[in-house]
Amino acid sequence: SDFAPGLLARARQLLRGGQVRMAASRAAEALKCADDPALLEQAHALLAKAYMAEGRAREAQVHADWISSHR
Repeated sequence: SDFAPGLLARARQLLRGGQVRMAASRAAEALKCADDPALLEQAHALLAKAYMAEGRAREAQVHADWISSHR
């Protein structure tokens, strides 16, 4: 959708600023509305990073596995 790129940009900005939970929330929103394969991969990558930063390794791995299986 048209919203995914903006949500991903905001998620990146939040992650850089240390607002990990909000970054994960925006990335999850982007994942729901992304229809482009590149945007899907970016959303999964951001979720993996955010979840790792929160110490949620198992959830991060789910997103990392998605990326590995779609390359």
